[in-house]
Amino acid sequence: MAFKWNGIHATEIGLMADITGLPFRPLPKIATEQLPAMDGFLDFSMFNNNNRVHYNPREWVFQCWLELKRNMNINIVMNEIAKIFMVHSGYLEVDECPGVRWQAIVANRFDIANVAINAKSFNIYFQSQPFAEGLTPITQTTPITTNPTTINLTNPGTWHTRPNAYLTGTANNARIGGLPIPNQGELTNALVWCPELAPGANSLSISGFTGSIRFEFTPLYIWSLP
Repeated sequence: MAFKWNGIHATEIGLMADITGLPFRPLPKIATEQLPAMDGFLDFSMFNNNNRVHYNPREWVFQCWLELKRNMNINIVMNEIAKIFMVHSGYLEVDECPGVRWQAIVANRFDIANVAINAKSFNIYFQSQPFAEGLTPITQTTPITTNPTTINLTNPGTWHTRPNAYLTGTANNARIGGLPIPNQGELTNALVWCPELAPGANSLSISGFTGSIRFEFTPLYIWSLP
């Protein structure tokens, strides 16, 4: 299972990889309390502003080894590899999951001398956000001619996400989904954040605005495996 780190494929730097820590799913953040006057426990995991369970980072472990060409110096090669992974944060892409990426950090350090001694094999550890991001932005443009109104908006991802809204028109004490819009007056492609949307169909109230709104799902969160 090869991978890319910040757009550089492992094979481009002579690195072969197998994933040994497979994050089938991220672990939920569970908060429970046991009280003496009741059986079982109370589950507080959904006691938050979103009224849903949130998740811990994914843990990735890649077992890596080098495919050295003749007359290549392992120390020079390892130094080049170390430079790439010295970039602490970035985007992780896995060959078996095309079209998505994970925002991640490198979670270990490299002992180059130790790698050279131990059969050119070493592990790379990543921690990533629990959900993948779709690589292709998805947009939806909706004309607003009546005021107030309710529009239907579909979140095409498989997890909760907050789209960007670009407004072109006239705003007068405008609100989207009950949230006030800071920009007022005549607007051209003005960026406004939207409320968080669940996967699938959603209803969104619009007031104090006439014109058109372009919704852009970037990033688009996907419940992607591995």
